[in-house]
Amino acid sequence: MAVPAWEQILFIVIPSTGLVFIGGFHVVRLFVLQDHPDLASARWMRRLSRILKTDHARRRQRLHPTDVTLGRTWLDEPGLLGRWFGPLGWMVLGLGTMVAVNLTLLGLERDVALVLSMTAKTLCIGLIPLTLVYSRRLLADWLACLVDFVEFRDEDGSGWFAHQVQKLFVSRINILLGILVGCLILAFEYQDGAFRQQSAWALGVVLFASLLMTVLAGIALVVMVRGAMLISRVGTLPIYVTASPYGVLRTGTMLAEAFSAATVVYLIALCTMVLRTWNQPTLPILTWAISVAVLYVAMFILPQWTIHKRMVRFKRERLRKIERSLKEHSDAFDAAPTKAESEIVEALRKRRDEVESLPEWPFNWKNFTAVLGMAASSTLPVVFKVAFASISAWVVPVMSGAKSP
Repeated sequence: MAVPAWEQILFIVIPSTGLVFIGGFHVVRLFVLQDHPDLASARWMRRLSRILKTDHARRRQRLHPTDVTLGRTWLDEPGLLGRWFGPLGWMVLGLGTMVAVNLTLLGLERDVALVLSMTAKTLCIGLIPLTLVYSRRLLADWLACLVDFVEFRDEDGSGWFAHQVQKLFVSRINILLGILVGCLILAFEYQDGAFRQQSAWALGVVLFASLLMTVLAGIALVVMVRGAMLISRVGTLPIYVTASPYGVLRTGTMLAEAFSAATVVYLIALCTMVLRTWNQPTLPILTWAISVAVLYVAMFILPQWTIHKRMVRFKRERLRKIERSLKEHSDAFDAAPTKAESEIVEALRKRRDEVESLPEWPFNWKNFTAVLGMAASSTLPVVFKVAFASISAWVVPVMSGAKSP
C-alpha cells in the first residue's frame, strides 16, 4: 500500500479536521446550545444523542401552548443507527463513510485534492439530513404561530397546513423527485470530469459516496422548493397583521433561520467543487456561486410575496375604515364640540398612526440583511481559492529560493 509523503498527510489532516470541526459545531449549535448550555459536562456524547432523539416537544409547548405536533419520519431515525443515536445517526453515517472512503483513496490514489473533496462531500451526508430535521422543527414552530395571524375558513385549516408540512418530508413523490435530482447532479459531476480515477475500486467508492450525498441534496432541494410553495399558500387566506415577532413576522424569521442552517452545509458542499476543480479556471465556479446567491434572495422573497400583498391589503382596508370613522367624528366635533368626541378623534388618530406603522413584509430588515449576507457568503470558497492560489504563487518561489544552496 503506497503511503503519501508526510507533507501530503499534513495537507489532508489539517483541512479535514477543520471541516469536521465546523460540521460538528454546526450540529451542536442547531440542536443543543440554545436550550442546553450545560452540554459541556461529562458524558456529552450520550446526552447529545438523547437530546437529538427528542422532538423538542416540551420546548415548543413552553413557547406555544397550541403547538402543532408532527409525526416522526425517516429523518429522525435513520435505520439501526437511528435507534442508538436518533437523528445524530446521520452524522455517524457521514463520518463512517468519510473514514472508509478516505482510507480507500489513500491506499489507491495519491490525489490530495480528491481526498479533501471527498471529506467535504461525505461530511454533507451527515449534515444535510440534520439540517432538514432542524428546518422541520422550525416549520412546526411556525405552524404554531399560524393560528395567531391567519383567519382560516374552517376549524381544520391549520391542520391542513400541518399535514402538508409532514408530507414534505415523507411524500414518495418528493423522495423520488429528490433521487432524480440527485442523479442529475451526479451526471453533471461526471460530465464535469469529477470521476477520472484510474482505479476501478477508487471510482466505485467515489461514485457510491457521491450518489448518497447528491440524492440527499436533491431531496433537500425538492423540500425547499415545495416548502416555499406551501408558505406562499398562506397568502391566499386573510391575514391579521401585527408587529409581534410571533405573528406574521415569524415567517421571515423562520426562513432566515432555515437559510442560516443550510448555508453552512452549502459552503461545505461547495468546497467539494472548489477542491475538485483546484487547477481549473475559477470563472465557472464563480458563476455557479453567484447564481446560488441570486437563488438565496429569490427563495426568500418569492414565497412571501403573496403574504406581502395580503399585508398591504390589510393595512389599506384598516386605514380606509379609520379614515371614514375619523371623518365622521371630526365633522361631528366641528358641529358640536364635546369632550367625548374629542377623545374619540384622538383615539382614531392614534390608531391610524399605529396601523400606518405596521409592517408590509412578513420579515424585518434584520432577517433580510442576514439573507443578503448569507447570499454573499456563497462566494467565500471561491475567494479562498483565489487567495490561496495567490499566496502559494508568492510563497513557493520564496521557499524554493531559501532551500537552494
